[in-house]
Amino acid sequence: MSAQERLAALMSRATASAEWRGHTLDWGSAEVSATLQRLAGSASRMQRLGVCIHCGADVGVDTLPPPNGIDVGGTAVALDCGVDE
Repeated sequence: MSAQERLAALMSRATASAEWRGHTLDWGSAEVSATLQRLAGSASRMQRLGVCIHCGADVGVDTLPPPNGIDVGGTAVALDCGVDE
């Protein structure tokens, strides 16, 4: 699986988890959020940040997290949305 395919799968997983908690994520644009970021020395690492449009909770995805990191994490997947629609 390529880094881009893994990124898409992680974003889908993060979106599903965040929606279950009542969030509506905005993943932003590639230019604004440095989407599909390729870090020096690791062409297979890509990261993206999504933010709830209602409460501002965020979720980050990382295709190649460090040994002590996680691939999907943030308040949008950990806590319920605090704003009623």
